[in-house]
Amino acid sequence: MDLQGFLRPECRRKGLNLRNCWQSYIDVKKTFSEVFKEKKCSLQEMLSCRGLQFQGRPHCGLDDSKNIARLVAELLREGHCLQPPPLPKPKEPKAPPQPKAQPKPNAAKKAKKGKRKGRKK
Repeated sequence: MDLQGFLRPECRRKGLNLRNCWQSYIDVKKTFSEVFKEKKCSLQEMLSCRGLQFQGRPHCGLDDSKNIARLVAELLREGHCLQPPPLPKPKEPKAPPQPKAQPKPNAAKKAKKGKRKGRKK
């Protein structure tokens, strides 16, 4: 959620491009619910489910990150492999538009250039 809800909009607002590596990530909440057969729940509920207490201030980015790392450590300790899905293939750049073919001039309409010879009087 943080990538979709915060990082991407913030980068757009500041005119920054995100690298492709940000296209792939491990959704810890989804992985946790699949592994432990729990419904998706809050970070505090996930910690409680594993017998852990939240450390720090809720919704503080640094403290939330540390607590998520503790959950990841629990998953790894129990032998669960955490792998992000493969990166999406980069989009092929669009080919530049081909120039339109110029219409061929009609030979009959071409004016002949040349000197006119005048008559002497």
